[in-house]
This record gives sequence, structure tokens and C-alpha cells, in this order.
Amino acid sequence: MKKFLSLMLCIIMIAATFSLVACNGGEDLTKLNGKTAEQIYNEALDKVKGLTNFELEATATILMELNNQTQTIDVKTVSKMDGQNVYVKVDNDMDASANMEAWYVDEVFYGEAAGQKFKAEITYEDYVEKYMPEGATAEGALMQIPEAWFKDTKFIKTSDGMYYIEFVVSGEDYLTYMQNSALGSMLSNIAIDDISYKVYFDKDANLGDIVTEFSMTEQGVKMTATAVSKISNIGTTTITVPEEANSWNDLTGLV
Repeated sequence: MKKFLSLMLCIIMIAATFSLVACNGGEDLTKLNGKTAEQIYNEALDKVKGLTNFELEATATILMELNNQTQTIDVKTVSKMDGQNVYVKVDNDMDASANMEAWYVDEVFYGEAAGQKFKAEITYEDYVEKYMPEGATAEGALMQIPEAWFKDTKFIKTSDGMYYIEFVVSGEDYLTYMQNSALGSMLSNIAIDDISYKVYFDKDANLGDIVTEFSMTEQGVKMTATAVSKISNIGTTTITVPEEANSWNDLTGLV
């Protein structure tokens, strides 16, 4: 079950699910400045590609169903990037043993999980290959969705001058994308339903907030997630490790 939950969290992060903002209602549009909603969406993502200093916060409410019983899990993940330095923290309200905190600073990986504290020297190239398979910048944190995947698109201007699009992304196409990623070996028995997005942006195509909802099933276990996240602190993020981390158990060569 923990493996399934961990996989769900990885999919949530890779799906680029951003923070939800309340909808104020508004008027339907077909284009903005001559561009379709799909074009505006991908233009907004282009503006944050290549960022190397930012914070990405994601929260997810997961409903797990097994043998006619349900359980709700709330998870919050904070990721920070400062050049080659990275920080990640996961808080899971169902199982404290699943919580973790990790730092990668000056080519040393520090981790705290399941009551264990450790460190390990690892080159940046090896770190990216093992732990950041989707990329080492914001480009890896945001998924560029091909226009052919969009379904049932609605393009709305809100009463406060913002814009949002609602659309559905093919779960089958998304699963194929995931199977070709570093997670591919874990996805042989996974089914993912179509994914619902709501994306906010301003008139200049600056990315605002996004909410994503989707379900996945593996061997009779179904999880439905509503996940929200946001990029912030662009250009001002700094990362430091705990002062006592140098005394943690040295696992160099083992992680």
C-alpha cells in the first residue's frame, strides 16, 4: 500500500498540479489576443521553463477505496530549487513513518525518514539521474501537454480580469507518457482515468494557479486525488541543511 501511495504522489507531482483559486464566474471566450486556450496555456508554461530558483508547493487530498472501505489521506509536498541545491519535504497525515525531508546541497544528499538520518556524497550528474528523472529545472516540474490531448476545453474570463481554462487530458495518453519516464517499470498494472485541469493566468499569459483531479487503479485499489500546487519565491529561494546534519550516518555509495 505504501508503494502505491508513493507512486500516486510521484504522479501528482509530475502532473504539475498547481494551487486552486476560487472562481468568480465570467464570460466564455474563444480566443485571447488571437490565441486559443491551449496556446495560451503552453505559452504560460514556456515563461517558467528553465527556472533554477523557485519553490513548488503541492497539496493533495487522496481518497483510497479498497474492499468497499474508504480512507482519506492529506499530503503536502514542498520542493525548493536553488541552482543545483534542492530541498523536499513530504507530510502525510495518515502515516507519520511515510513523512520525509531531504536536502541536496553542494553535492551531498541529506535525508531524514522513518526515524533515520543519513548523508551521502553524490555527484550532481548522478543525483539528477537517480532522483530527478523529470529534469533539474522548472521545465521538469511542469508538463507540456500536447494540444492533441486536450478535450472539452472551456475558456473563461473572470470578473476580476483574470482568465482560466478548464479541460480534460487523455488519461491513456498521459499513462503512455508516464510509462516512458523513469517511473515506467512501476506502471505495468496501473490504469489512469482522464485528468481534469483548471488553469489560471493573466492577460499576458503569466501562469497563475492550477488544480487537477484524477483517479488511478492498481489491482483492485482505487485512489482519487484532488491536488493543488503553486510556484512561488522565484529568484529568492535559499536552501540550507540542519547544522547537525554533518554528523548523520554516512551512506556514501549506498544511495
